[in-house]
Amino acid sequence: MTFTRNSRYLLLLLFASILSPIIPLLVGIRNRVNLLSIYLLTALGFDIAISLIKRVFHVNIGIATNLFILAEFVLLSLIIRKNAFRNNSVFIAIASLLALFFIAHTVWKSVFQVNITGASIFIFLYIIYGILGLYAILREQAVTFLERSGFFWFCIAVIIYASGAFLLFLFRDYIVAKDAQLFGRMWQTIFLCLNITKNLLLAPALKFYYSERGMGSH
Repeated sequence: MTFTRNSRYLLLLLFASILSPIIPLLVGIRNRVNLLSIYLLTALGFDIAISLIKRVFHVNIGIATNLFILAEFVLLSLIIRKNAFRNNSVFIAIASLLALFFIAHTVWKSVFQVNITGASIFIFLYIIYGILGLYAILREQAVTFLERSGFFWFCIAVIIYASGAFLLFLFRDYIVAKDAQLFGRMWQTIFLCLNITKNLLLAPALKFYYSERGMGSH
């Protein structure tokens, strides 16, 4: 099997994206297990599994991808709830309804098909999560040095990752209608770069993640 220069580049980018959660995990290795480290371990495990399922076993990745989308939503929601929302009952109710909607919509469409609609909703919600998280930092004024606030780095990482991914989802139908292969190349390069960037920004977030109840000085 021969590889073109472009395919080798994409393969290296894929490996970098898959293994990028290892960097923040190593940075925060001295901290006890917390929600953020669980999220990074989950992302690492699913990325390895999905890559093997697709490229080694040549099996449909719909189920595994949908499971990761749901797991990511649950874990990011739990992190945000602990740090930004005072009315936990309302937040839990809304998040639970969205999770149930995703599950029902996935089953209705097909568990073997990646739920793009549900993923798009979650991605947009992550942007809101990040903004509300930054607002919570300003509101509470409990952070003296932002660069030492794990929650601040978490919010920045989520906003950058979700904003870029949401733009891809937003223009997906238009680009696919014009050139499906172009969207495939854009998704491979842009999304992988976004994922790497997110995980690198989560390194200081995990470094200052002192406890299950908060990040940094929260």
